[in-house]
Amino acid sequence: MYAKVPKQSKELVKKLRIDKSKRFFSDDVFTYAPLLEKPSPEIKIELASSEEINRILETKKKSSSLKESLKEAFSDEEIEQVKTSYDIVGDIAILEIDPMFFNKKKLIAESLMSSNKRIRTVLMKKGRHEGDFRLQKHDHVLGLDKRETTHKENNSLITLNVDSAYFSVRLASERKRIFQQVKKGERVMVFFSGAGPYPVEISKNTEAECVYGVELNPKAHMYSLHNRFQNKCWNYLPILGDVKNVSQNIGAYLVGLKSSINPEQLKPRLDKDYSVHELFLFDDDLQPEARRLDQKINKRIHNITKLKKTIGQLKAMGKNVFVHMPMGEHSLKNLKDTLLYLGKLSKEMQFQTIAHLTCSLSEARQILKRMDRLNSYMFYENLDSGSPFNSCKGFIGLKPYIQNVCVDVARLGLCLGSKEKVLNEIKEFKKHFNLYFHISNTEGSSEGRMIDEDWLDIKEIFKEVSFGICEVFSKDEANPVEMLSSFDKLSQFPKNFDRIVMPLPMGAEDFLESALALSSKGTIIHLYDFIDEENFSIAYDKIGIACKKLGRKHKILGFVKCGHHSPGKFRVCTDFLVQ
Repeated sequence: MYAKVPKQSKELVKKLRIDKSKRFFSDDVFTYAPLLEKPSPEIKIELASSEEINRILETKKKSSSLKESLKEAFSDEEIEQVKTSYDIVGDIAILEIDPMFFNKKKLIAESLMSSNKRIRTVLMKKGRHEGDFRLQKHDHVLGLDKRETTHKENNSLITLNVDSAYFSVRLASERKRIFQQVKKGERVMVFFSGAGPYPVEISKNTEAECVYGVELNPKAHMYSLHNRFQNKCWNYLPILGDVKNVSQNIGAYLVGLKSSINPEQLKPRLDKDYSVHELFLFDDDLQPEARRLDQKINKRIHNITKLKKTIGQLKAMGKNVFVHMPMGEHSLKNLKDTLLYLGKLSKEMQFQTIAHLTCSLSEARQILKRMDRLNSYMFYENLDSGSPFNSCKGFIGLKPYIQNVCVDVARLGLCLGSKEKVLNEIKEFKKHFNLYFHISNTEGSSEGRMIDEDWLDIKEIFKEVSFGICEVFSKDEANPVEMLSSFDKLSQFPKNFDRIVMPLPMGAEDFLESALALSSKGTIIHLYDFIDEENFSIAYDKIGIACKKLGRKHKILGFVKCGHHSPGKFRVCTDFLVQ
């Protein structure tokens, strides 16, 4: 028995007792829902336009296991010997096949694809995980010959290449275990973050203040940058670098540099090792008025082409790219057009824009409503004292539309008049928005000063910083001595994290000192390892040795088996508290 329900009344289907072992079917107008029993009189009234019809109920085919699928082609003895476990990453199935069955690998792959219609590619493991990046190579067996896929897990989408980025689908439950422990407002650091599954899932499923992922493999890092945008994880910063270097110069990886698209300005900055680059634009680069004259049109097109090329170059270097909208005078129409253009370009090229709402509160609401989902690609910056957006209060009035704010520290100082008020205002912003920072000092009358000119206590403010850039003005931007001097000082400022995750499967203990360097009293560290079952206590010993060396006390919180590596050997995670 089926209920015949108009397609526009799909919500009513939820009120029926559906026979889940049978198939739905439909035509151009109706959906036919298989029923376990007749609808109640109350539901029949609500489904006045529906009717019961009789039809032979089409039973869903049950997916057979790979072992069952192979029974017709393999002897009982072969069935006992063949490995029938496999991993599915996105739409790619990965098999491990013994050499004795290589001549039947296509038959195995065909059976697998027939038993699971989601699979479009079957690969076979080739050798072991190798090299510094722990990569596994694969041979193509059947289906599309590809290595890139998008895997859905824990409310997140992870795009990766299975040959060039380490990823274990079997750690899905472990990743969930970790993010379920993260508390609101935590700062989380993930070492060896790969294509970003741990940090993305933490960002997507928690109220962490900010999440960072450090990865040495440049190809995996590029996927991490993509996954940040794909999942709109705006409180997540992927960092390309060696864990030991990053931990020693943490400020340089959280706070980057700023320049125009002029190659002369880019070169001295790119000699530094950092993670965030902001490109500032001039009015002529994007102003819609430029359409009036052919000469200006040509210049505008040329500059946009240069901008796109520069963004591409910076992204290829592993930078997190931000573009600073021109600050010039805008008519309301031009402001709307400029924001809309940059929003669309941000989405297309996967960068984010620092924007200025040089208008009234009511006008800003109109603009942001028009921007709609493009607002997520924007960080709206606090402005001067005459603007309604010179403090957190003004932005709260826009909260239904925006989630990201750029805090200009020096400008806050000019508006508020004291370092204490600046610090309190930053803390207030953090309660409501994802933050990006412009960091410089002020003498009380102008901004963009070097950080050691101490009207503001930048070292204290840095403790509240998520990520951003050093916005110190230089006398010669092609030789930015002042900016780079301040940047070097910032790179040495300490930064501690509430939680550090270390999912390197082997040898993570070599980086325990780096984790402890970024920890403070109360930090929780998750250390992963492969250990023989009879030697699980080795994990405790490794932690004890590292903590003793640095004079730190610790408390073991728990010990979890995350997976089976080989006979008698397990992937384990030891959780401990730094005291």
